Amino acid sequence: MKLERGGKVSISNRFGVITVKGYDGDTVQAKAISMEGDTLDAKTPLIKGDSQRMRVAMEGVAGRRHGRGADLQISVPRYAAIEIVDSQETDVEVGDLEGSVTIAQGSGDVNVHQVGALNVGGWQRGDVLAHDINGRCAINVFTGDITIDNVKGSVDVSSISGELRITNVGESVKANAVSGEVVIHCVKGRVDAKAVSGSIELVGVKGDVDSETVSGENLFKGTLREGGNYRLKSMSGEVAMHLPSDAPGFTVTMTTFSGELETAFPIKVESAVQQNEITRRLIGRYGNGQAKISLDSFSAGARLAQATAAELPVCK
Repeated sequence: MKLERGGKVSISNRFGVITVKGYDGDTVQAKAISMEGDTLDAKTPLIKGDSQRMRVAMEGVAGRRHGRGADLQISVPRYAAIEIVDSQETDVEVGDLEGSVTIAQGSGDVNVHQVGALNVGGWQRGDVLAHDINGRCAINVFTGDITIDNVKGSVDVSSISGELRITNVGESVKANAVSGEVVIHCVKGRVDAKAVSGSIELVGVKGDVDSETVSGENLFKGTLREGGNYRLKSMSGEVAMHLPSDAPGFTVTMTTFSGELETAFPIKVESAVQQNEITRRLIGRYGNGQAKISLDSFSAGARLAQATAAELPVCK
């Protein structure tokens, strides 16, 4: 069926696989193959709708509960907008599109590459891999790891149980993990990162940073932005920043309850609070003091170190 520019394709397959690929044509083509490799004889057409709004669905075909899970293979014009819904136990792959992709209400592994904007919401279970996204990328998963690479727009991700790994982002990043590590490398904008049970690693962030974890280390490696703001906090874990020796001027506030405070920079101490001969809070200035740094660890130390050349990232 022919799809006009600006048109949307909605896709549903409750059990099996959905594969969507863009091509240089103007029609939507779909076929269903059983998990055993046989072409399925659906009672109703796979494609319904019109040239502006289509639906591709496995209606009239028995599901996996009857041994009839299906591989739904779809070719669409590159300009198509894609919406995948109601996929209960379905692996999804979408690629080679200029249009946006929305995926919701399902479970299974997801692989999306070379598309416009991406939005994965309400996904119950499965790992999500997204790379080469030309717009905004938003992913919310209940249980599963999220891996993102090369996004031109902003990134907003969260997982209740799973790791978050994000690299090469052209704008800002928001990342939230309840149980799992957060690793973010090479971001041109601001980073807001939060974890409950897991460490946070930030490398090569060009914008401001607000990073907090309850249980785990909180680590930053990279250069400072002139006049930037950096806040790192952990309740149970070391907090550290590794900066080049020629870092621009900054004012640092370091706080701990039962750990030690260390700095490899010759800062001028403006204020210090000691208890039992251990410094618990330190405010100091280095150079012009324009950048603002706050390092706070409740039950471990806070450290300001000079980074080695190998620690400093080479970002795209």
